[in-house]
Amino acid sequence: MSLEKICPSCGKSKVEFIGSFCKDCYLGKNKLVEAPRTVEIVRCRQCGKMISGSAEDLVKSKTKTNHEGTVEYAEGKAVYETEIDGVKIRQEFPIEVKIRERLCERCGRIKSGYYEAIIQVRNGKEEEIIKKLENETFITKIEKQKTGVDIYAGRVGAARKTLKKMGLRAPESKKLYGMRKGRNLYRTTFIVR
Repeated sequence: MSLEKICPSCGKSKVEFIGSFCKDCYLGKNKLVEAPRTVEIVRCRQCGKMISGSAEDLVKSKTKTNHEGTVEYAEGKAVYETEIDGVKIRQEFPIEVKIRERLCERCGRIKSGYYEAIIQVRNGKEEEIIKKLENETFITKIEKQKTGVDIYAGRVGAARKTLKKMGLRAPESKKLYGMRKGRNLYRTTFIVR
């Protein structure tokens, strides 16, 4: 004759037990998961890039668990699964995802006209340079001059790399245009003849 296990809290028997309590009472007394009710993701309004990471990544990082298990996010809810004393536990928590839009750093720089380098093209290869440069960085503006074209590039390193890849010798000069966090900031001009 075996003794029937009875939950001391609710009196249930013939159910799954975790320790001395039935599964429902155990989960009622022990908070295994703390999931956020809302998660705010930030997306660039210009290019659509997720700035703060995906909703799934944010839910996983903000969900705190008191027992080892897995947290997944799908269709507006976090799903927590674990096993305690051989009893499988699955809990779902609805999560509202709010989307806030702002400009990412790259789009903000483009919109403000930011540039670190000017490539003065005087040999007629501006189309080829522009095509290759767009793969490396953004181009703020292109100005036609009497003697050629000036290309304003977002990153000086990308401009230098592009010109080097193309085998173009381009003397460069630097001009101080400001300071940030105690460091001098320069704009570099390359001349391609």
